[in-house]
Amino acid sequence: MVPSNSNYIFLLFVVSCILIRMLTMFPLAGVYRYYTRIQDARNFATELYEEGEFSTKAEFSTKAEQSEADSEILITIEAMGRFGNFLMETATLLLIGRQVNRPVHLLPQVGRKMLEFLDDLPLPMVDTRRHCVCGSDCRECICHTCIKWEKIKSSEFSNRTEIKSNHVLLKHYDTSRVTKNLDEMAKMFKSKLKRSVVSQVQNYLHQFNNSGTIEYVGVHVRRTDYIKFVKKRWQLTSPVDERFFKHCMDYFRKRFDRVKFFVTSDDLTWCEEKLSGQPDVYFPKLNLKRKNTPQQDFTLLSQMNHSIYDYGTFGYWTAALAGGITMVASNYSKKPEMHMEAIKQWNPKNWILVDIPTILKSP
Repeated sequence: MVPSNSNYIFLLFVVSCILIRMLTMFPLAGVYRYYTRIQDARNFATELYEEGEFSTKAEFSTKAEQSEADSEILITIEAMGRFGNFLMETATLLLIGRQVNRPVHLLPQVGRKMLEFLDDLPLPMVDTRRHCVCGSDCRECICHTCIKWEKIKSSEFSNRTEIKSNHVLLKHYDTSRVTKNLDEMAKMFKSKLKRSVVSQVQNYLHQFNNSGTIEYVGVHVRRTDYIKFVKKRWQLTSPVDERFFKHCMDYFRKRFDRVKFFVTSDDLTWCEEKLSGQPDVYFPKLNLKRKNTPQQDFTLLSQMNHSIYDYGTFGYWTAALAGGITMVASNYSKKPEMHMEAIKQWNPKNWILVDIPTILKSP
């Protein structure tokens, strides 16, 4: 029996309603983000495959070997963000592993990125020949074996001492846990910085210390994409501008007889326009013909005596590694920003929170 035109129209109406409902539940931006995460996962898996880090063919000669791999206890943490976040994730993973007394491993994409900054890793990487690590949204992969990871928020481990699943993927780093143990984590990471870059930075700084004691202050200015992120995520109400940095610089000038400031940023043009003009402010160039690499900036800031920074995990970690006095922007958003909340909760030694609304009101 051939359906009538009215049936076709009714069917078209039903399909249209379903599509409209799907778009309401999953906005196009969300669908796009999901698609790109899947594509990123597949691209990473393909990259590993092409580099020979795993094969699409099973490497288990017996069922017993397969069973042994499946029974391995494996805890890792998702990879989100860039190097500052990776340090947060690694510290979270290490601290939770110690709490539950289980072995923990880094995802390969995290370990490989960290080795651009560090000589060696604080934790081993997941063996991709035995375990699927395409990503936290592992739907399609070319691995020969795929373990279904139990996904648990790292914040849920505040009072937890055991894990039932053999394979756990931690979701999100735990800023509070990391900040509570900040001194320990900072010393560990600082001891693993690439020695070649540390030597380059020390040679650069040596030219400024002709005589007497000089206090070196690292200044990290985070702008570009992060300002948009803070506006969207934390409802930025008082953007950090040059008045914050100048206020902090004046604090150090009054505190110490001889001080020099070394400014790094993802927007050096803005910094040179807003913060130059004083003989004690420098915009370090460690390369003759190109700008500093993130590794050079990070290592340079970690070798300072004191720190000034506005937002982000990059500045958080360089300040922690440097030690001394840290001045950081605070109260710049309507919603509580998680890093600020952790700093307020644990009050790291010699960290000074600078109230941005007060700074912006001053003449």
